Amino acid sequence: YYQHGISRSLPNMKKARANHVLVWHKGKIYAIGGREDSGNSKILDKNHFVEFLDYSNKMEWEEYSTPYKFIDGASEDSIDKRYNHGACSFGDEIFIFGGISSSSNTRSSAIAFNPETGTIRKLADMSEVLGENKRLNPCVAVPFGSKIYIIGNDKDNTSLLKILEYTP
Repeated sequence: YYQHGISRSLPNMKKARANHVLVWHKGKIYAIGGREDSGNSKILDKNHFVEFLDYSNKMEWEEYSTPYKFIDGASEDSIDKRYNHGACSFGDEIFIFGGISSSSNTRSSAIAFNPETGTIRKLADMSEVLGENKRLNPCVAVPFGSKIYIIGNDKDNTSLLKILEYTP
């Protein structure tokens, strides 16, 4: 029987992660992107971009092993080295927005990832809305009705909070 609050401990992830996101999608928890720790450590690359915990199966974290299929302008760079990003489940896909890549380069890109098929598609770049050299970092993505709201700091961590409305 479960009480409110922490009710049980889950298994450790296969790969240590910090500055990543966790997304509940169709009965699984997906850990997406991040760094090896919270210091100035290595950013996880495309080979460790996603791992998941399947609640309906064996309750242990697994590296995502389905080969990625890149469409609509997406490429391996779309998933390589991303942290402080936002993500949420929406329909059959996990939508991933913004963040930082290697060398502290900010990302204004957005992608949609279908874990069942391995398909990754490029979405409209957020720089068209934010303006050149701007970002949302760190950010969160929240689905609400037929929209996704992306919330984060604009340009640097001292600037005003921005909220974008995205229509999938």
